[in-house]
Amino acid sequence: MLGVCKSGGAVAVQEPDFSFQRCYPYSWAYERLPDLFGWERLDNNPNTRNIVGSGAQLFQLHQDGKIWRYTGTPCSGDSCPGWQMLDNNTRSKTIVAARNQLFQMHNDGRIWRYTGTPCSGNSCPGWQMLGNNSKTQEIAVYGTHIYQRHNNGAIWRYTGPECSGNSCPGWRRLDNNPKTKHIAVAGFN
Repeated sequence: MLGVCKSGGAVAVQEPDFSFQRCYPYSWAYERLPDLFGWERLDNNPNTRNIVGSGAQLFQLHQDGKIWRYTGTPCSGDSCPGWQMLDNNTRSKTIVAARNQLFQMHNDGRIWRYTGTPCSGNSCPGWQMLGNNSKTQEIAVYGTHIYQRHNNGAIWRYTGPECSGNSCPGWRRLDNNPKTKHIAVAGFN
């Protein structure tokens, strides 16, 4: 799948294991051979902050913290009903996806994995906490590997288990270089 932003900001390639794309502020997807009519509008919401995909899944995060999954129904005129709400939390800061799994990081550093249960009204129970460190600034994921970077440069890898209450023992520190400013992961066998 190839996507492009209406604003002209970014072009992103989506293949089965390439999972990080961003588009602002609208969602588009390419589904046919390149020509003038090969683009199909999937959404028209100006509140889109971030879009990620993995496998055949496409997700978006809105400015208000709502997280949505594309269900396969493109827009018809200005009606874009093809999105299902997965979360409605104003603390949602970013989303990442890999191997059809979705993760989010809150502005307080908590890291969550989507478990597959969509929202019902305003109730969104489909999330499992993996980390709750307020130093977390960034998350990255590839395949089944998820990493976090702290504000002091430390890099941590998730090894499991998930959190139990506020206890989140499932992380192993890999590096503590205070000069680390960004993380990216790819290419595991």
